[in-house]
Amino acid sequence: MTAVQKVAIAGAGVAGLATAIFLAKAGVEVDLYDAQPALTTRGSGITLQGNALRVFDELGVWDEVAAAGKAFEGLNLRAPGPGAPVVAALPDLKTGGPDYPSTMGMSRPDLARILLAAAEKHGARVHFGTRVTGVSQTDDGVAVEVDGEPAGTFDLLVGADGLHSAVREMIGIHVSPEQTGMGIWRTFVSLPPDVDRSELYYGGPMYIAGYTPTGDDTMYAFLVEAAQDRSLVAPDEARRIMVEQSRAYDGPWNHIRADIEAGADANYTWFTRHLVDAPWNRGRAVVIGDAAHSCPPTIAQGAAQGLEDAAVLSELLVERDAVDQALWDAFHERRVARAKAIVDASVQLGQWQLDGVRDADMGGLMFGVAQLTAAPRVTGVVDGTAAVTGDHGSAHTGEITDVHAHLLMPGLHAEVERRVPDEVKAAADLELRRNGLPSLQASGRMIGERFPQLTSVDARLAAMDAQGVDRQWVSPSPNHFYPWANEGLATWATGEANRLIAEHVAAAPERLVGLGTVPLQHPHLVVDALDDAVLGRGLAGVEISSFAGDVELGDERLEPFWARAAELRAVVFLHPFGCSLDERLDRFYLSNTVGQPIENAVALSHLIFAGVLDRHPGLRLVAAHGGGYLPTAIGRSDRAWRVRPEAHGCAHAPSTYLSKLWFDTVVHDERALRWLVEVAGADRVLLGSDFPFDMGLDDPVAFVRGAGLPESDVTGILGANAAELLRTRVHA
Repeated sequence: MTAVQKVAIAGAGVAGLATAIFLAKAGVEVDLYDAQPALTTRGSGITLQGNALRVFDELGVWDEVAAAGKAFEGLNLRAPGPGAPVVAALPDLKTGGPDYPSTMGMSRPDLARILLAAAEKHGARVHFGTRVTGVSQTDDGVAVEVDGEPAGTFDLLVGADGLHSAVREMIGIHVSPEQTGMGIWRTFVSLPPDVDRSELYYGGPMYIAGYTPTGDDTMYAFLVEAAQDRSLVAPDEARRIMVEQSRAYDGPWNHIRADIEAGADANYTWFTRHLVDAPWNRGRAVVIGDAAHSCPPTIAQGAAQGLEDAAVLSELLVERDAVDQALWDAFHERRVARAKAIVDASVQLGQWQLDGVRDADMGGLMFGVAQLTAAPRVTGVVDGTAAVTGDHGSAHTGEITDVHAHLLMPGLHAEVERRVPDEVKAAADLELRRNGLPSLQASGRMIGERFPQLTSVDARLAAMDAQGVDRQWVSPSPNHFYPWANEGLATWATGEANRLIAEHVAAAPERLVGLGTVPLQHPHLVVDALDDAVLGRGLAGVEISSFAGDVELGDERLEPFWARAAELRAVVFLHPFGCSLDERLDRFYLSNTVGQPIENAVALSHLIFAGVLDRHPGLRLVAAHGGGYLPTAIGRSDRAWRVRPEAHGCAHAPSTYLSKLWFDTVVHDERALRWLVEVAGADRVLLGSDFPFDMGLDDPVAFVRGAGLPESDVTGILGANAAELLRTRVHA
């Protein structure tokens, strides 16, 4: 049984029609009201990325959309001036997955026609020339007035009535779109023979000039300028302005100008932005699409986000059996942070241009958005459903601290790729050999789905709240180690990573602790990098890999690093990235499930057998993944130490050093956790989750509580041990 049987929708735009289709297909009685006298037959084009196309398929209209639009791959960047040379041909990420093109352009009226036909086909009643004018609610229904007359009582009212939503105001949400400072000229013209994808021109008199194919013989073109009041400009004057302002742009713009001069309409609007903070509902009325959020079209995600709102809301209404707080919590968890990330990124791209920032990381920001939108459906922050909340309180009254959580820095990676594209490609090829294509594809989808939690402070804090975690230690995603980087690049990348980590945790200093990184492959640089992280950036320590090139953790060249880390009482967090067994682990995700524990065991064995812990007893080294296989097979190491002369580099049996290290709880087995406590000591075990990756612990606190450990051990593991580890650290 669905949570609703009768729904009213205000607004026949993309979000409203999509909601009507989803609900009508599920057997819900739908009435849709729109103030337009009829479906519009005029309008420019629209750019739709893969995540929007994926929703069209779920709606059952993908075939019609594909036939009406123009699919293409990639994006060209052209320079202004004579000839308009193509200066870059950029590939697009298929954010909808391999079954859909990366991008499609189409006519807005054609899209509206297709969606309207589908809504009516499935039984939705669409009332044009009508306007929702009143709303009153009870606990189990919402009475709707249309044109001042009662239209009935519904289980839900969906306000999808656009930027200047009347429903938004009627239910008491007083948020209005704000101008961003840019305006856009648009026109709908014929397709030049040499255009087969979107092309953008940066530079010249406009902030952006561009165009997108919308069919086999049509496209829309646009010019972005500083916002001006163009409200009184007559149609002929609008055409003249657009023609004159485009004269700096050659190539296909010559064809566009000819069409404008021949009578193609030129329309002007301002860029705006707004975002309704959660909740988007008031009782049984909710706003979605442009009524809840709007952004400049700088990354072409406006319609896609409205479609995602419709998909997520409809999914919950169909799967649940009540319109209750749990439904709204799930909806907001899945939509608000994602919409905010899109709005913020869209505005930032425009603001950089308004401010004349020439070295802005536009590529990195756009790559981050592409990763974000690649998830098939935005899911809960923990495990793909509503976040597990559980009982995390009772006996432990101190802070609960997760020492194993990561930050992804897409802008950093984009700049590294820009500087050394061949090296980045070689590293990617190595990852392909080590992991295999199926694992890399699955990881890409997973990272896209969890992108907000990997990058956004707000999403991180929301997830922590859901898990019952008070504090996180945030370290770089291990893909930012760049163990192949030369000295110059490694120095820059390490410093930038440390800066970004410090910036991220500074947004919530009472809840986040930062760990930086060092260029392990260049031992003579690591002390300076450690000082930069701890003394320069105020971080609690650094994260290192299990090896880098020919540098193992027992390498004598690292002696100054270990000494300095002990002196600063800095945390050194050991977290492998990649496994040197390479192709032997290239299937079944063995590169992670077997490779990571192997790397932990090998790295810790180098550290122990080389006598590093004898020489630096004050070292505060925390091993991820419970130290891998070493604690479970430590008896074999002890045996070698006793009988093999070459294994006698440490002063004591290897098992005695486990109590001189710290280990996180990411072991995925309560028996393994109990064994870790037995061999290392409860005071050497720290709560970890590997947040937010899929190989982490979805509910790390419940995992510890369910292991059958004494309550005093649980108290230490959940936070007291971590607090003690940081208590005497050196601050900047």
